[in-house]
Amino acid sequence: MYAVMITSGTRGDVQPFVALGKALKENGHRVAIATHAEFKSWIEGHGLEYLSLHGDVRAILANPHVRQHMRHPNPFTIRKHLDGAIRELFTGMLKDSLVACQGADLVIYNHSTTPAALAAEKLGLPHIAVALQPLSRTGSHPSCMMNVPSMGKTLNRLSHRFVEISIWWLFGSVFNDLRVKELNLPPFPRGGMFSQMYRDKEPMLCAFSNVLVPTGHDWPKEHVVTGTLILNETFGWVPPPALIDFLKDGEKPIYVGIGSMMDDDAEKFVDMVVAASQKTGGRILLSSGWAGFDSKNLPENILLVRDVPHDWLFPKLSGAIHHGGAGTTAASLRAGIPTFVVPYLADQPFWGRQVAKLGCGPKPIAREKLTIKSITKVMNDFKSDGKYAAYAKNVGEAMKKENGIEAAKKVIFAFAASKHVL
Repeated sequence: MYAVMITSGTRGDVQPFVALGKALKENGHRVAIATHAEFKSWIEGHGLEYLSLHGDVRAILANPHVRQHMRHPNPFTIRKHLDGAIRELFTGMLKDSLVACQGADLVIYNHSTTPAALAAEKLGLPHIAVALQPLSRTGSHPSCMMNVPSMGKTLNRLSHRFVEISIWWLFGSVFNDLRVKELNLPPFPRGGMFSQMYRDKEPMLCAFSNVLVPTGHDWPKEHVVTGTLILNETFGWVPPPALIDFLKDGEKPIYVGIGSMMDDDAEKFVDMVVAASQKTGGRILLSSGWAGFDSKNLPENILLVRDVPHDWLFPKLSGAIHHGGAGTTAASLRAGIPTFVVPYLADQPFWGRQVAKLGCGPKPIAREKLTIKSITKVMNDFKSDGKYAAYAKNVGEAMKKENGIEAAKKVIFAFAASKHVL
């Protein structure tokens, strides 16, 4: 079987597909991943084929106007100011997806990369979605794209419909134009792509932990929660001597990083971390990430690190302070360490609330509301309050019993067999 995977976004949106792709290849299947050029060498380094996908997410996130719209999403202002850019992005992604899918037996795509599904449909290829966040309609929790607490089953379920309607209002005309004008397909039915997905009972791999997001009785049966798709990046990786020395030198440090997020005032963020660490006497591993934090003027109790595998690093730490990306949250909790989320946008506040709900850390605080005082309190709590560590340890042990890769493979192979492509 030749499986083509298509995903767009940051590293956190690509890494699960690399993990799954390697597993499929180990089972004797040919696998290619279509995504942004930034990840080409990394994907090929894992022995997978790379295919091009239009878009430069780092450049998009570097635009302060885009970040502002993403942090405070208003469909009216987004449509007014970003419609042209959105059309250009999705049109380019559709064209590249059509090329990438040539010769494929099966297409596995990121649920948020809709042009990939359109391409597969046009070419008559079986396709299966992968959701890295809980996007299914349910009363168990509100939509992960709304920064609200649980509102009860009825309102929680309505929140998912509200988000679907908002997304369709924002992107519907773009997707229908692509279907009709570019692909000569009929437009989506009333209610858009989400209504079609539920109507046709399209399968979806929900690649997150059931420990972090317990599903209720109303969870769609065709949406299978697999567990996190974990990529082992430690094989062949050699930690820098400075990092080894720092870890040996004293008490376990706390990780601070914001992954692929861009910070409007990175210098102020670092200054707050430095001030809080000096007040607590704690040791910090500061991850440079896409924000480009640098080591200038950092005190001896803080070490700047770059591209360290989380599954190697996190078990060696006393806690983690991060942006709350789905992958980073799963990694810190799977390592069994207390976690504090400083969300920037999208689903990050949801993951922060889940961390607090599980007792593994304090309630999240949005980046714009973060202060030296609040960071100091978190660092002190990590050191002195054993309840976060105890809960995190239990959650980590439960997550380690999941095998997301094997669960995902089982669904994929069954689906492929039903389509006679295995």
